[in-house]
Amino acid sequence: MSSTDSSATILVVDDDRLSRLVTSRFLRKAGFDVIEAADGETALTRVAESKPSLLLLDIVMPGLDGYMVCERLRDDPATAYIPVIFLSCLGAEPDKARARSRPAPSATS
Repeated sequence: MSSTDSSATILVVDDDRLSRLVTSRFLRKAGFDVIEAADGETALTRVAESKPSLLLLDIVMPGLDGYMVCERLRDDPATAYIPVIFLSCLGAEPDKARARSRPAPSATS
């Protein structure tokens, strides 16, 4: 996915408004189309509407957390292929291990 790929849409999911704004602004300046969601339910709606090329997904959110969103995406053949990068301030080893254990095509901590 290059910044010149006009079909590259990234969904930024974070309940923290400032984090979402900074990440989205950076990606737009790099030439990507960006859509945003402030919670897990909205993220699933945005995925269904736009089929993004990549998700940048916060883990700790009210309602559906990032793990639950990722599991729902993996359970649906229509969205199982979408790569997910987890974004989080969680740094403890159990949290990192849980993120790596998600059935995502691409995950990082």
